[in-house]
Formats: sequence, C-alpha cells, structure tokens
Amino acid sequence: DFGLKGQDGVIYRGGTLLRAENTNREALLIRERTTCLDVAILAKDGFGNPVPVVSSINYDPVKIGLPLDALRVTGAQSAQTIADELAQDHREHVARAGSARFQGVQFLCVPMAASGVSCQIVSPFGGSIPLIATCDAGQCVLPAFGLNAQLLVRASWSVAPSVIDDPNAVGQEVSKMVQQIHDFLAPLSASL
Repeated sequence: DFGLKGQDGVIYRGGTLLRAENTNREALLIRERTTCLDVAILAKDGFGNPVPVVSSINYDPVKIGLPLDALRVTGAQSAQTIADELAQDHREHVARAGSARFQGVQFLCVPMAASGVSCQIVSPFGGSIPLIATCDAGQCVLPAFGLNAQLLVRASWSVAPSVIDDPNAVGQEVSKMVQQIHDFLAPLSASL
C-alpha cells in the first residue's frame, strides 16, 4: 500500500496497492530495499497478514522473470512533474534543428549529444506522463515513468551494443521492454 496523505499531512493506508508476492506466496520484492512507513492501522490481506504502507519497493528481477537489472516503484507527490523534468533533455534533442529522428508506431528516438540514444515511448499506462528511456554503453534506463499520478517506475536492463548503434532497434527494444513491465505491473496494482 503506497498510502494516501491526509489533510493533516499524515500518511494513511488506502493508496495504490501493488502485490509483493506471487501466487505461491513467495516474495517478489527485495525486502531490504523496500521502504516501509510507520502507519498506525494497517489493512489486512486475504490471509490476515498486515499490508505494510511503503514509499518504495524494489522487485527482484530474477523472481519476476523479466530480463531486467532493476525494477523500482516509488511514491511521488506528482509523477507528472518529475517525469516532465526528466524528459526535458530528450525534448531538447528532438527540438534541435537537423536532429536525426527515428520514429516508429510506439517510439520517437534521437541520438544524444555525447553517445547513445534517447527515446520517448507511448505509455501503455495511458495518460500524459512522458515515458523516456536512454540507452548507451550496453544499458537502457527508464529513469521515471508514471504507473499512475502518484507512482513512478524506474527500470534498467542490459542491451547489446549493436542495438544501441541502431536507433530504430533501440526504439523497438525499449517499446518491447516497457510492454513487458506493464504486463507485469498492471495485474499487480489496484487503487482503493
């Protein structure tokens, strides 16, 4: 439970829920990298276990079965504001006159000034929160994309250098990974 901030400024239970166990009740997250908040009254799950209120969780890439190096979900006052700030560099590259653009149905990629590629992807989560990825030196990073208005997702994964040399391939790779992340997170989330 990512909690809700009351008018008194205190965090209470009742925010977006993300499941932290698989159907066999095995933990999907890295417990020591999950930040719990101190909330007096917790909800209970179907087994009578308390549902902790958290500010962030890190999923274990091995346990979730995605080819990721990291997957983190963090609460935010405004996912839109943070994602907009992180998208500014990509927007500047797109706006530069003469900038090479590589566009597909789900992406718009541009080479970055130093090296690598920056891509904006159509978000499968909907809404207007920008979803930007940067790829260079064998790794792609989604620094912050909105799961919803109060939750940001950060992910990273390794990619072959030959993919980074081809912006169209990067756009396709990032689009595919974003869809896999969506397919994993969407069934786990619910709002109260």
